[in-house]
Amino acid sequence: MKIAKLSSLDRASAAVTSGKLWRAKEILAGHIGSTGYTPELFAAYGKVLAQMNDSKEAGKYLLLSGLENDEDKAAIELYVSSVREKPYTWIRSQFPSSARNLSSEKYPQSVYSQLRELGFPEHLAGRQEKTPFAKSSKWKEGAAIILGFTILGLIVVGLLHGLYVVGKWLFT
Repeated sequence: MKIAKLSSLDRASAAVTSGKLWRAKEILAGHIGSTGYTPELFAAYGKVLAQMNDSKEAGKYLLLSGLENDEDKAAIELYVSSVREKPYTWIRSQFPSSARNLSSEKYPQSVYSQLRELGFPEHLAGRQEKTPFAKSSKWKEGAAIILGFTILGLIVVGLLHGLYVVGKWLFT
């Protein structure tokens, strides 16, 4: 019998239902940090934060979700009023990386227009996908190890030769 794996949204919803808001927050925060931009996930996290009375932070995530409804508007307005006079670069730096690294066309239209009202530029460049550094080849690693041992060996030989010369001079 195969057991179906619950999505993070389902697990968070179950935690909220059982009154464990802190657990729902942990589940969603971990998922936001490890996945790309998902409006539904941001909305769920914002709603959990709102239930925990963290209205300003809830407003940020609800704004970024673009899925707000009438009950979310107060939290969104609280967040917007708290950042209205700040430069867009600072506001963007406070977003989670999955939302911060998006280009303007990747945001839902409602989010993009609200960000424009906060002073974001018309064309917002996203961060390029990180390419992993090329792994150094095995021969380079081997050559570095051999070079290190060669230098260490020469130092040991030099010290032994020095002790031999000094010992010969002292005892003759």
